[in-house]
Amino acid sequence: MRKIEHFFSVMLFIWATLACVSLASSDAFISVRKVYDGDTIELENGMHIRYIGINAPEIAHQDKSGEPFGPEALAFNEKIVLSKPVRILEDQEARDQYNRRLAYVFLQDGTFDKKGRS
Repeated sequence: MRKIEHFFSVMLFIWATLACVSLASSDAFISVRKVYDGDTIELENGMHIRYIGINAPEIAHQDKSGEPFGPEALAFNEKIVLSKPVRILEDQEARDQYNRRLAYVFLQDGTFDKKGRS
C-alpha cells in the first residue's frame, strides 16, 4: 500500500510541475478520445500526444509484460483527461521516436495551468 501511495504522490508532483510551464499560445481545446497509458493520449482529431516530462510505468502489451503500477497510471490518466477538452503546448522537440506528438496538456478548468485560465 505504501508503494501505491508513493507512486501517486510522485504522479501528483509531476502533474503539479506542469503548472509552472508557460501557457499555450492557442486557446483551442480538443477532447481526449482515448488514453493509452499513463503518459499517452489520443485526441478527437486522431493526434497522439505523449506528455512532456512524464514517464509513467508501461502497461502490458502483446508480448511484453507491464511494469508495476502501469494499470494504476492508466486509470489515473483516464480519470483526469478522458473525454475532457484539453489544450496542448508543444516544446522544442515536437515528436518522439514513435512519431507521437510531444506536448504539455492543460485542462479547460485550469488544471495544470498556473494562471487558471478557462
